[in-house]
Amino acid sequence: MKKIRVIAIVALALASVALGASAYRYYFVVAPTPGLFAEPETLDQATQRAAEDGRVILVVVTADFCPTCQAYKRHGLADPAVAEWADQHAETVYLEWERDADAIASLGVRGFPTTLVLGADGAVLRAQAGDMTGSELLGFARRAAAEAAAS
Repeated sequence: MKKIRVIAIVALALASVALGASAYRYYFVVAPTPGLFAEPETLDQATQRAAEDGRVILVVVTADFCPTCQAYKRHGLADPAVAEWADQHAETVYLEWERDADAIASLGVRGFPTTLVLGADGAVLRAQAGDMTGSELLGFARRAAAEAAAS
């Protein structure tokens, strides 16, 4: 009976370590930049291009130290429907805290992740702190683009 208890405790400990390691990799290992941002643009470049073609600007602000950002990059931002919509309707900008602090501050962002949709003039139309699923992000971006088109 004592041997079975020891085996159960060891099995539980090993399972806990495996689960912890998996969670650590999922939330704390830096996720790759989503394909949506494969051709990086600065905020200034995107604003100039948006002014020329009348598109909105989809901006995502992230930080490598942010576990929620890593999950967002793996899921909502990796959704093919979001990439397809952005390819047709938006300029995309990916801002990282470690690299783009001035641009992030200019947008008034105070938390990570934050997603913004800017008009062709660079004005913030909508901002959402936190991560979103692909469908939530798509709805968020579509509503902002519709508002921009209506004004």
